[in-house]
Amino acid sequence: GVLDALIRTAGAAQMRARGAEIKLVPTVNVAELQRERDALAKTYRELDTALQAANWAVDLIE
Repeated sequence: GVLDALIRTAGAAQMRARGAEIKLVPTVNVAELQRERDALAKTYRELDTALQAANWAVDLIE
């Protein structure tokens, strides 16, 4: 998603052909964004597991 794209772009090494070219410096904390992404992924997995458990525990009324 958007967070993955931001991490990938900000964390990519910038190549310069000459030393006179402008150096691009990330203005976001990549490590913090990775931790946030990992925490969100964990929350998503836990929610998905809870939903699957509920699906198996509840019978449909027909």
